[in-house]
Amino acid sequence: MEKSSITPEERREAIAKRERRKENIERKADGLPPLLDPKKAKARARRKERKRRRDRWSEERRHVSKHDGRLKWVKAKKAAGVWVPVEEWKARRIAEENAAYPATEDRLLREREDVRVSMD
Repeated sequence: MEKSSITPEERREAIAKRERRKENIERKADGLPPLLDPKKAKARARRKERKRRRDRWSEERRHVSKHDGRLKWVKAKKAAGVWVPVEEWKARRIAEENAAYPATEDRLLREREDVRVSMD
């Protein structure tokens, strides 16, 4: 008996592909999206994960969302940063400023800020 040129692994892959193809034809008839090849799905997941990581630290994310209860991107020491409510951010900034410049006769401590937060 002649030995087959394909390995059992290749044979399993070919059978799985054939089954998937049949199933995808049925799914298409039912109006459903096709099932992805596991290798393609894995590559897609890897790309998405890489994009998510890249975007996570990108500048575009460091904005203040425009609805009420806005959040401000605050850079943390040795860390990526966190989203905090704008009111909390303003209070923090004022507290830091007050700590840096003590009150004098001509300069009183600031308690709140009425100016709008820039949207950069």
